[in-house]
Formats: sequence, C-alpha cells, structure tokens
Amino acid sequence: MSEAIQTLTVAHEILRAHFSPDGKELIIESHVEIPVERHNLGSLRGDALEAKIKTFEDEIIRYPFNLETGPLVRVTCIVSGNNDYTILLGVHSSTVDLWSLNTLSRDLVKLYLSLAAQEPPCALPKYGFSDYIEYRAIPETSNQLQKSIMYWHSRLALPPLPYPPRPIFHEKPRPANRLYKAHTVKKQWSGNVVSMIKSFASHNGISVFSVLMAGLAKKIQFYTGSDDITAGIPFAGQLNCGMDGTAGRFVNLIPARFQLYSSSDFTELCRRSHESMSNEYDNSCIDIEDLAATLGFNHTKKEILTATRCLYIDTVQDRLNISDTPSATFSFITRCSTTANLEINFLEVRESLEVTILADADFTDKQWLNTFAQELEELFKQNCIVGTTTTISPDTSQEPTTFQEKIISDIWKQILKTENIRSNDSFYGLGGDSIQALQMLYEIERAFKVKIPLSVFITLDTIKKLTNHVNTLTSTQKTITLNSSAVSTVAVKKQDWNTIVTLNQEGDLPPFFCVSGLGGNPMIFQHLSRLLSKNQPFYALQFRGVDGIMTPHKRVEDMATEFMNDIRKVQPEGPYHLGGYSFGGLVAYEIVQRFIVNGESVGGLVLIDTFIPQFSKVVLKKSLRNIISKLIPTGSGYKIRRLSDHLRSLGLLPKKKLNLSNTFKNRFDLVASCNHLAGVQYKPQPMSANVLFIKSALPVTSDRYGHNLPFHRINEWNGLIHPDLLDLRHTQAHHYEILNEPHLYETAKNIREGMAALRAKGPVVSSMA
Repeated sequence: MSEAIQTLTVAHEILRAHFSPDGKELIIESHVEIPVERHNLGSLRGDALEAKIKTFEDEIIRYPFNLETGPLVRVTCIVSGNNDYTILLGVHSSTVDLWSLNTLSRDLVKLYLSLAAQEPPCALPKYGFSDYIEYRAIPETSNQLQKSIMYWHSRLALPPLPYPPRPIFHEKPRPANRLYKAHTVKKQWSGNVVSMIKSFASHNGISVFSVLMAGLAKKIQFYTGSDDITAGIPFAGQLNCGMDGTAGRFVNLIPARFQLYSSSDFTELCRRSHESMSNEYDNSCIDIEDLAATLGFNHTKKEILTATRCLYIDTVQDRLNISDTPSATFSFITRCSTTANLEINFLEVRESLEVTILADADFTDKQWLNTFAQELEELFKQNCIVGTTTTISPDTSQEPTTFQEKIISDIWKQILKTENIRSNDSFYGLGGDSIQALQMLYEIERAFKVKIPLSVFITLDTIKKLTNHVNTLTSTQKTITLNSSAVSTVAVKKQDWNTIVTLNQEGDLPPFFCVSGLGGNPMIFQHLSRLLSKNQPFYALQFRGVDGIMTPHKRVEDMATEFMNDIRKVQPEGPYHLGGYSFGGLVAYEIVQRFIVNGESVGGLVLIDTFIPQFSKVVLKKSLRNIISKLIPTGSGYKIRRLSDHLRSLGLLPKKKLNLSNTFKNRFDLVASCNHLAGVQYKPQPMSANVLFIKSALPVTSDRYGHNLPFHRINEWNGLIHPDLLDLRHTQAHHYEILNEPHLYETAKNIREGMAALRAKGPVVSSMA
C-alpha cells in the first residue's frame, strides 16, 4: 500500500504541486514524498471503529497545508480487523476538486492491486494537469469560450431570471451575518430505488443524472412555489477534452436553469432536463465566477444562481475495471459547512446510492433536512415507474455494416462493455449515461477528426444516425478544404461575419427569417425553432456588432439593407416570410416594406410583441413625476438609472462610458443602445402585407423585474396595417416571457397556426411588379 501511495504521485503530477511565494504560480516538482500516517486499530469493529476513524478524519480537515512548500496531499492509512484497510486521502482544494478526488481513489486501488500481484504498475494517465492548462490556451478553446458565453447570455439574461427568487426555507429569518455552518443528513438509497431510477432513465433514453436533477427541481418547486429554478452544477472540465483520467482542479460550477410548469408530467420534465443538461455539458468551459464578471452579474445574483447545488459521481465497480476486488468501496468525508443554501451530493457505489444533503444552519434546522431527504426519495419511488403500455421499439435487427458503423459500434462496445449492439439501438437505452456519452464522442472525434457536441447527440442516439451525421461532417470538411485553397486571406476575413444564424435547415416549407430583439442575441429563437415544425426552415438574424468587431448600424433602414442582402443568399427569390421579436419586428417590417416596393413577393410578416417607440414616448414632465412618486416603494437605484438613460437619449446628459473590463457585455449594451436610438428615430410607413401579430396579454410590472414596461396597444398599428390584413393572437404572458417556457408553447402554437393561415392567403406582390 505504501508503494502504491508514492507511485500515485508519478501517475498524477498535480500531487507534486505547490504555489510560489506570491501565490500566482503553480509549481510542479519532479518528485515528492507523500506523508503517510499509519495506525493499527487492532480488533476494533462497528461503532467503535467508526468513531476512531472519525477522529482521524477531523485531524485531516483541521491540519493546515503549507501552500508554499507543499506537499498539498496527505494520507492516513488505518489497518483494522482482518487486514482491512481504510485510506483517508486529503488534498488541498486549490489543486484537486471532488471529481478528481474520485479519480485518485480509483487509481490508488488499481496501483495497489497491480503491485500486490507483483505485476508492473497499471497504465498511467496519458495527460497531466499541465497539458490541460496548455489546452485551455489554444484558439479552439477560446472560440468555444465565446460560444459558451453567448449560450449562457441567452439562458440567464434573455428573458431575465425572477429576482429575487422565493426562499427555499421558511423556518428562520435571514441572519445579518452568515456562519456557513451546515446541518448534514446522509442517506443510503437501496438498490431497489437505484434500479427504479436507472430503468426509468433507460426506458426514456435519458441519463440518470437528468432524472435526479428533474426530481430535485420538482422538490424545490414544491417548497418555493417557483416555476423558474437555477441550480449550481459542477462539471468536470477534463471530460470535454478527453482527459478524463487526469486529476487536478478542473471542475467549473455553472448555473443550470430549469423551467417547470404544472401541466408537465415527470417524464416530460426529465426529457427536458436531459436536453438542458446536454447543452450545459457543451458550454461548461466557463465558471460561474468568470460568467458573472462577463455578463455583469453582481455578487448577490451570482449567489442566487448557485444557492442550490448538486453533484453526481458514479463509482460503479465495472466502470473502474476492478472486477476482482469486491471489497473496494469509496465514500466522501461528511462536511459540516457549506457556502450554498442547499447542497445535494449523489455518490453511486455498487448497487446503492449514497445521498448526502447539506443545508445552511443559518436558515433551517436538521428536522427540516431529514424531512426533505425522505420526501426526495419518495418522489423518485412514486414517479420512476416504467409504464405498462407497450411501446413500439425501433428496428434492432440490423447489424452494423459499413466501415464507419463498425468503428462506432466498436467504440460503443468498449465504453458500454457490451457486445450485443445493433445499428438502431439507443445509446441511453443500452444503459449509457452522459459521462460515457462524452467519452464516446471524444473517441469518435479522434477516429474521424470531427467534433460532435453532446447537445446534438440527443437526436443522434443510434449508431446509424450518428454514422450519417459523421459522414455529412467529413464530406463537408473535404468540400471546404478543396474550395478554401482558391480563396484569398482577405476574402476569408470578409466572409467571417454573417447576419444569418441557421437554426433549422430541414423541411420544404418556405424559409422563415426572424430578427432578434434589442440586444441582438439570435439564440432567443433556439427553442422556438424546434417547436414550430420539423418541416419549417428557420433562420435567425443577428445585428452587426454582437461579434465585438464590427460597428453596429444606427438606422433601421441600414439594418434592413444588410439583412436583405444576406436573406437573398439563402433564398434568392420570394415569397419571403419575415418575423421579429420586440425591436426586431420593426426591422422586419422595414425589410418587408422594401421587398414590396422592389416588386418582390412577400408571404407574410410575423410581429412578436413589437411596439412602435414613436407611439410610446412619455412626456418628460410626466415621466419625472412618475419616477419620483415611486422612489420609496420600489427603490431609488433602478429609477435613477432609468431617468439617467432617458436624459442621455435626449442628449441632456453625456454618453455613459463603457466598462472596458467587460467587453462581452459591452457588445450587447452597445448594440442595444444603438438599436434603441434607431427605433426612436424610425418612422414606419403604411404597408400592404399580411401580418400575424403575436401580442403579450400581460404587462411587465416592477414587483418582479424592478421596472414597468409600457403596455402597448394594438391600435398603434391601425394607421399602418389594414385590419383585413391583420391576424391578432394573444399569449398569456408578458413581454419578457413570451419566448420563455412555459409560455413559449402557446407562442409557438400561435405562430405555427398563424403562419399556416398566411400561406393559405397567398403572397402579396406590389402592383409595380
């Protein structure tokens, strides 16, 4: 065992690390001797043994590390009974996270087995922590970081989160100063419960973690009464780059968002949780700290996003390749403090699930926590029941035949540890989970030189679908390679920017082009595009400037000109179908106006809660009186900022300087500012096209969002659109929620049915044509 412990430092260079005197550099030594305490507890058993081990655990936690000299790892080896070993492995949290601690535990057992059998040490990890640092610096990673920031902006900023959220606990008032001490409850869920959860996940083709997260969200909804919930999820960064065997500080804590509604059953909630978690995996390269700084979140909002935290670690034995050691088990030392309000850790060991729940002692008591733990287990027992109805399974008779199918099949067999795989079998149906899916996609990337996000794999869960997608990607790459040789560097740079963002290319219906809202983020249409129709091509239009390079347009007319040119590249001839959300509707209106003036065919215009700033101007004197009257009940900060922004827009105050340290947020602020001024100056002219108007039925109020939004009336458009050409449909939501679940389903239904009506009416062509 001693030799295995010292060999562990050879396998994982992070165990040889310490910090420079100023704390800015991580130094990795070529050799380090791990201090090991040894204790022989003789014949102690049962509670007496557990109590003694607990004292050693407390010592490991309390005894400080020397960050400057190291080592930042220590081990206590306890021998008891019939040569039973208990190994307490303590590592400083600045170098090793909880996920990597599991990796170290696994490798320690593997090293012990090989050395005890007098065999050469098992294979060492291919990569070290320094390789991960280098990986983070390459351009590909930087590009993914920007995409992830865009994704989180769409998830957390548009539409905004409820603020402040309803509290989970009601037992105690919030203290002035938190102590961060925690009540802790540790439960062992039986194999029957775990089997139910796994069978339910497999039956529905989703991961176990997605089911656990859906159940947790449902329970929090019960206690808070909120349908919009965020939870901090630790994601292991090494999984996305094929370094899953490497230990270090990789985990990023990110805020996963769950939106629930009463009509949704548990199965549907789990499926949406699975889709959400897959997207989170693909965008987990940024931590909540960096994300908050980039998006401009204050400390309070950052804490709210991760007030609830959840971790799931699978240490099932066959996944560790330790088939001949039934006595090797893992457990984590129970902590007595937490920086979260509620923290849930799921640790799968053998056939059971070890569930540790911590709650902030400043807010609640242990009895509440015990009740919560019991209710959570009962929720899974009641909901994770595979239906008795017979479902039609896909054809599984086909063996993998093509060369690509056989390669992918071999990868699946290796990861899933099964031989009986058909080309139409579902990956999750065969028992795969999200971690194995990441490993599988990484192996496919190595084999075919293509990158497939986990979120895309939701619809590519069979070998046949995955093979077809890989073939498409590889053929596209060859085409790009052949064509790019004849393109100059200058030409490539010009082609980097495109206002068109493709959300769905499939289908034979006329393409739908939809302009994004005031801030220019096209990802607000991502879920809407999936709900319209699989047969409906959907292209989002993004404003110049969101790339952080090009200068935004300041006139609606200039925006329309650029959009028209890019639309024609996708669809050279009409009839054109345009749409836009909020301010984007004004730009779409201008595009349609120009198409008609040019004599081009227009199928229709979809305005999603678009109002005309010209009709919404408020007299300055009345606005001042309204703001002053509400300073006390609603708070002065937001009202003062609103007043300042209004005076700046009138030119009565100088322009606000941008915070150069937050360049990403500045992009959207700059685009939004230019678009706002463009909307105020824009004067729409009467138009003779068929219009579908999706209107919010509820006003935006200050009790939830800190401000009131003018509740526009449809009569603003009476002088511009003839009543015979207008199809008005309402969504029971306010402006910010109209594209957000659960109201998105009603909005999508209105658009889907309304666009069918537009197509039935036929296109409009100017008499000038």
